[in-house]
Amino acid sequence: MPSKANTDNHTDNNTDTDTDTAIETNQKPSPFLTIPLELRLEIYTHLLTLPPSPVATTKQTLHPAILSANHQTHAEALPILYTNNTFLAHPHNLTSTPQLLPTLPPITSPTNLPLVRRWRLRVRLDALPPPTWTAATLSAAFTGADELILELWQGAFFVAAGTVVLRLFEGVRGVRRVRFTGIGGGDGFGFGRYLAWLARAMRKPKGSVVGEYVCGDELERKRLCGWI
Repeated sequence: MPSKANTDNHTDNNTDTDTDTAIETNQKPSPFLTIPLELRLEIYTHLLTLPPSPVATTKQTLHPAILSANHQTHAEALPILYTNNTFLAHPHNLTSTPQLLPTLPPITSPTNLPLVRRWRLRVRLDALPPPTWTAATLSAAFTGADELILELWQGAFFVAAGTVVLRLFEGVRGVRRVRFTGIGGGDGFGFGRYLAWLARAMRKPKGSVVGEYVCGDELERKRLCGWI
């Protein structure tokens, strides 16, 4: 009986057929892609999602190498990396050049930026805001976010902190979850009543009109202004 190699040499048609079969065999999908999609998504989430407070975590658990496995895993996993994690908004450029971690380069891809839905921003309460921070720019940057974490801090303890900067966020709307962290987040500045009102305002649907905050008394008014 002639060998398969000899048989292949008899006609061009046989050669073409066997070559196609070999290519198809070599292009078998990765065993990982035979796992049900819902399980693959759980694996991606485990590999590509940081803990809630990554800045305070000494050992990171992010494994982005999965993105380079093949085109399909890249397409399936990339949205999880950007939508599940909280990104650090730039202190001046806000949401245009965010970072996943302070040690990583900023995200600038126009394709990936719209996928980011969770934000963290440091807000200094005892100084004037950066010139790029206006009610309009902050509203445009954070309206409709899935989560907005404002990390409140004070640079000089001999200067009274006020809510002048926070009032610039009063036009933000449609945020699913609002959190305040830092000293002020625990009402260390005595702004608890105002912060609760601000969080409710930012959770209102897009386009909602909210009246001005009304202080409970003169003491609160002075405190919010940073007088005492």
